[in-house]
Amino acid sequence: MSATAKASNSESDHQLNTLTDIVRVVGETRSDVKVIDRKVDRLEQKIDQQSSGISELKADVSGLKADVSGLKTDVSGLKTDVSRLETDVSVLKADVSELKADVSELKADVSELKADNVEIKDTLKLILSRLPS
Repeated sequence: MSATAKASNSESDHQLNTLTDIVRVVGETRSDVKVIDRKVDRLEQKIDQQSSGISELKADVSGLKADVSGLKTDVSGLKTDVSRLETDVSVLKADVSELKADVSELKADVSELKADNVEIKDTLKLILSRLPS
């Protein structure tokens, strides 16, 4: 064989080996890409699930915010009611004190009337006893 044939044969062997290596690397790379694609698909599914869960939580939080706002309004109204009731209680306490004073005064008047009644009865007995029968 001539030197050019050997060089040509050696060069084509080298090129064949290089191509074989490239095909093997490309095959491995394709296999790696498929594995990565499957992993990416699973991650995308998990992300979708998480996104759905997050959306539900956001809706729940929004609902809770509305509930809290409503409760704040209710508490404010109740505070107003309590304040008004406290004022009413104070007024009623003053009324009770006034009524107690009135009752004491009426009791004194009743006692006085009883005494007057006894005096009138005694006077009437005296008058009746002096009348000719």
